[in-house]
Amino acid sequence: MVEKAKQEAYVAGRVAELARAGLWAERRLPRVLEPPRTKSHWDYLLEEMAWLAQDFAHERKWKKQAAKKCARAVQKYFQDKAIAAQKAEKAQEIQLRKIAAFAAKEIRTFWSNVEKLVEWKRVRRVERARKQALDEQLSYIRRVEAAAVLAASLQPTGTTLSETAVATPVPRLLRHVLREYQHVGLHWLATMYARGLNGILADEMGLGKTVQTIALLAHLAQERGDWGPHLVVAPTSVVLNWEMEFKKWCPAFKILTYYGTIKERKMKRVGWTKANSFHVCITSYKLVVQDHQSFRRKRWKYLILDEAQNIKNFKSQRWQMLLNFQTERRLLLTGTPLQNSLLELWSLMHFLMPDVFASHSEFREWFSEVAGIADGSNRYNEALVRRLHEVLRPFLLRRLKQDVERQMPRKYEHVLLCRLSKRQRFLYDDFMSRAKTKESLASGHLLSVINVLMQLRKVCNHPDLFEPRPVSSPLQEPGLRLVVPALALLAGPAERLGSIPQ
Repeated sequence: MVEKAKQEAYVAGRVAELARAGLWAERRLPRVLEPPRTKSHWDYLLEEMAWLAQDFAHERKWKKQAAKKCARAVQKYFQDKAIAAQKAEKAQEIQLRKIAAFAAKEIRTFWSNVEKLVEWKRVRRVERARKQALDEQLSYIRRVEAAAVLAASLQPTGTTLSETAVATPVPRLLRHVLREYQHVGLHWLATMYARGLNGILADEMGLGKTVQTIALLAHLAQERGDWGPHLVVAPTSVVLNWEMEFKKWCPAFKILTYYGTIKERKMKRVGWTKANSFHVCITSYKLVVQDHQSFRRKRWKYLILDEAQNIKNFKSQRWQMLLNFQTERRLLLTGTPLQNSLLELWSLMHFLMPDVFASHSEFREWFSEVAGIADGSNRYNEALVRRLHEVLRPFLLRRLKQDVERQMPRKYEHVLLCRLSKRQRFLYDDFMSRAKTKESLASGHLLSVINVLMQLRKVCNHPDLFEPRPVSSPLQEPGLRLVVPALALLAGPAERLGSIPQ
């Protein structure tokens, strides 16, 4: 390293000396031309080699260009050939598409015409079937027209005794007085029973359909000696009401209120096949379906169905089970008039007049076919509904409150205001003073205001639901006092234990 540094220092010093002498400059020294000389064989050889190299380079360049040009020409040829093939294939595909589209159009037109022909034939066939079904239904209706004419002659002409001739006396078994329109309803029910017809009592709610039914059963017991047994089927919520009305109006009847667990109902059925074991059985739709085997084995005088809309569908399990019961007469109670449903009207008609068809299975099979054919034809449905209304209306008695309002007792309404209790007032004021309540009222939002009103209503009606409080019993009793002899208290533990008999 030292030697190298000395050498570099020597070179630098020498360069400085030459620069001071004017013999060193940064630019390159001019090239010293060689003196001209005579060309030798080697020079000619070098010139020939340079020419050959230049000619080879030109030839190589020309060959490369020619090769590239040839390659491009070949490539272009094959590309043009592929493009021409694609165009030909595409043209052929377009031609085939045109042919297929034309064929599809022709086929579509053909099948459209075929579908129109098939639809026309189907419509004609359905029209014939509907007409046949209509004729068949009308033929069934004609079977009951005689009964309808008879029932129409029994319809009351008014709601009071002065407007209608009533020959049925009020049974002495009743403990209370019937109103005039109820007496008219009793007369209609009694005459329908006497002529062997079933009916529908469709008075408006609140006019006493239950009372009129009880009066009918009392009339049968008193005038004809027919004490039943009768079966009353009602919704579960009114079974108790039926029992109370029977005990209030006609306590002479033996009432069997059929309800309870399976074991309790089994105990109620013990001995009920004996004569005069009971006169009227009251049960619910739910229980009559569950225990239909027991009800079906017993012969009933009158089958009374309250809220008869429960059996307006012949496909329901209730309808089919209730039809299998052995009954002499049937009475339907409902608060709604006849509807415009073929299914409902035919179900009511068959329930009231089961003799029109040979059997229940025949009716189910026939109506299933008829309903499927007539469905969707308003013209046929309207004609059938109108005809069925005409047939069923004589079997139905319906009075409205506005028709008998002169016989209804007057109603009075008294509003009694009561003050809030101390706790309610505290909860009320506390809720109104809350910031959230004030914010809800200030917002003016409808749902927020309604929520506030509901909370205040809860304070007034159910304060324990608004803010529950612990339950505490007010019962307080004094402590028990036991009088013990002094000797027993003064004796030691061992003596007390020894005195206990073994």
